[in-house]
Amino acid sequence: MRKELVWKTGWITDDEYNRLWQLSKLTVGIQQIGQVILYSRRLAGRKGILVGVLGFMVPSVAMTSLMALLLAAVIGNQYVEDALKLVIPLTGGMTMAIALQMWNPRLPGGRRQWFHLLGQGLMVLICSLLVGVVHVPVPAIMLVALALGALIP
Repeated sequence: MRKELVWKTGWITDDEYNRLWQLSKLTVGIQQIGQVILYSRRLAGRKGILVGVLGFMVPSVAMTSLMALLLAAVIGNQYVEDALKLVIPLTGGMTMAIALQMWNPRLPGGRRQWFHLLGQGLMVLICSLLVGVVHVPVPAIMLVALALGALIP
């Protein structure tokens, strides 16, 4: 926004931008709404506030309303319910795939390193199965993994 309001168009000075930015942080609620109100008021007065807030809120309200209507239309549809039942197992599988990509182990040199690598892989598999199949809450698994990581050298 600084680029557009200050540098490109020169509608407000850098000091004004900083002051309005700081004031928007003091507003209750979402900071962006405060920014829209303050910048709109500075640029076009009360009419600017009306146009700015409408331009900021109408698209999101329209999309939220449309999504709510679509959701109401498909609730109770057996195909949709079946698809939603797959969300948790798919999330577990995707989490496991990401964990394996992030893991990225080096090729071990000795027997002990191979056991260490096998243990890490087994831990990732167990945690993924606990989340995806058994439906253990992820924060509980994270706490146990944190404790085990602190205890095991």
